[in-house]
Amino acid sequence: RIDWKATARSRTLIVREFAAEDERKVTVYFDTRVPGGEVPAMTLREKIEAESTGHSFAASPRFENAVSQAAALVAHFCNTEAEVRLITPAEPGEFGTGSRHLHECLRRLAVIEPDFQADPAIRMFNNLDEIFTDTHESHNLLITATFNETLTIPAGTQVITF
Repeated sequence: RIDWKATARSRTLIVREFAAEDERKVTVYFDTRVPGGEVPAMTLREKIEAESTGHSFAASPRFENAVSQAAALVAHFCNTEAEVRLITPAEPGEFGTGSRHLHECLRRLAVIEPDFQADPAIRMFNNLDEIFTDTHESHNLLITATFNETLTIPAGTQVITF
């Protein structure tokens, strides 16, 4: 926006950019729980043999697509200089910016494993309010395969299901 008063005083065009703080913080929670009947389980030996022969295996194609989507979201927000926090069940993560933080988040996503469960709806999120502590200051994204419509999530949280 043009600051007309400052432009008149300085006799040069002065432009002010206003960015709300809530647009600059993003929390991404990646839920690793996947319904167990989706893919037959491979033994460790079978996984090692598949990798050593150059064959890739996807434990769950849906899960791998969700990881790719999460990586794209984190990369997008990091590239727009937003403060991004990636939370997984194994690691809470911290807010950060820049390429170093982006690479750390991508590294964590590269090694993440699905948590196959017979009935993933049993272990619901009891602590979403604790996870998304600053809902008024942050955009919150929940990426999950086990979303239940009756689940109460903090206001402003967007759910992405895979």
